[in-house]
Amino acid sequence: MLNSSAPQNGAQQQSFQRHIVLAVEDAETSKRAVAWACSELYRQGDRFHFTHVLTERPKSSTTAISHYASMRQQPNVNDQELIDRAIAVMMETYGPLAAEGNIPVAFDIVLPADKGETVGAALHRRVKQLNSPAIVMARSTKPSKPTHIGAATKHVLENCWEAVNIIKH
Repeated sequence: MLNSSAPQNGAQQQSFQRHIVLAVEDAETSKRAVAWACSELYRQGDRFHFTHVLTERPKSSTTAISHYASMRQQPNVNDQELIDRAIAVMMETYGPLAAEGNIPVAFDIVLPADKGETVGAALHRRVKQLNSPAIVMARSTKPSKPTHIGAATKHVLENCWEAVNIIKH
């Protein structure tokens, strides 16, 4: 497993009361979920962890973050380069949303622990590592299934150890 975190807003020296995981992709639904979390969930003492799972299986979409997942298949690209590029995209995409609210953040890239670990399981593992009281996930980006919650969300819901709130916005 590789986790890489790029702290922002002087966050590395602070102690935080809550570490909130925001599962992100380079999609409009993720941007709306992050905007919601910044305005409705954040409270003083929190640190947001913008978290993306890079899989070995390239996604069919060619968005900026998931594009790097397909680069993982290329022998001339090492994991650190892949992680650095993905974090740069996340910082550019989500950093301004957090900066508006002066929210301390980290940009986390999580690689599956093994070939069989799903995105949902990797996210759930990260939530447990941080002892996070919350994970924010966007609705499915599959246009053919607008009410579909997605496999990653389903895994987190089925393995959640606390109460779950599903907020439609």
